[in-house]
Amino acid sequence: MADPKLAHLDSNLISPAFIAEMDGILAMVRRLLRYHPTTLASHLHGQKSLEFVEYTPYSAGDDLRRVDWNVYRRLRHVVVKKYAVELPSHWAVGIDVSASMTMYGKLSFARRLAAVLIYLGVTLVDSVTLFLFPGLPQVWCYRRRGDVKQGLSLLSTCGGQAATASFRQIAAQLARRTKVLLLSDFYGTVAQEWLTMATLKEMHGTALHIVAHEEKDPHWQGIFVLQDAETGEASRLAVTPALLTEYRLRFAEHMDTTKAICRKRHVSHHEVAADLPLDRAVLQILQNIGIIK
Repeated sequence: MADPKLAHLDSNLISPAFIAEMDGILAMVRRLLRYHPTTLASHLHGQKSLEFVEYTPYSAGDDLRRVDWNVYRRLRHVVVKKYAVELPSHWAVGIDVSASMTMYGKLSFARRLAAVLIYLGVTLVDSVTLFLFPGLPQVWCYRRRGDVKQGLSLLSTCGGQAATASFRQIAAQLARRTKVLLLSDFYGTVAQEWLTMATLKEMHGTALHIVAHEEKDPHWQGIFVLQDAETGEASRLAVTPALLTEYRLRFAEHMDTTKAICRKRHVSHHEVAADLPLDRAVLQILQNIGIIK
């Protein structure tokens, strides 16, 4: 069941204003793909060829490998070839909808970020698959921007679900060598199961580790009743500066452990702050996975 505190915000996923925001991000990404060419990172599945777009005058800092020396020999003009990146043909976007993600707005942020990634995907690549975990062993495939509205409606209501299906069941419906973007806080064992299955299925995984400022660097002090988001177990606790220091060390260990597991499974790991503006978050992700500079 979705967190009622987030219902108003997430209902905006299907609003004209949010669609307009996604259109703006899409236009920005298209400009960057056209004028800031790069070869795709080696871990990114799909074609790595570049399509020639135009010549531009050379300027300081341009890659000398892009200079067309044939033009220089004929005309004595130094020009640079500009290319557009050929993107991988298929993405899959997975969202962790477990109870811990409902804390500090992480799930709300993940929903909106996933919506933008799906919207970009159906415009820039052939198709995008959406899956939720833990949840029903079901995936949804989108090929046109018009299809995305259905996905936005789904995203606006998901959250806080109990585990009813393993990632093994979901992974069975995804093609081998799919480029998977997983949005999770990586608590518990379910996300680690995904990392294992991603390796076994030869998927090209990217772990987008959603982190809230409140959980990374809390500044509480006093007596609190803490409740485990996953189990519901509650306990009364006196929060002191020493306890906060210990907590921050434990949280850093959690991040380091997740990164180590990702390295072992050949999955790229990227921390994404849950309070980042969407356009900055998307740019950061596309840069980290090697699609744009």
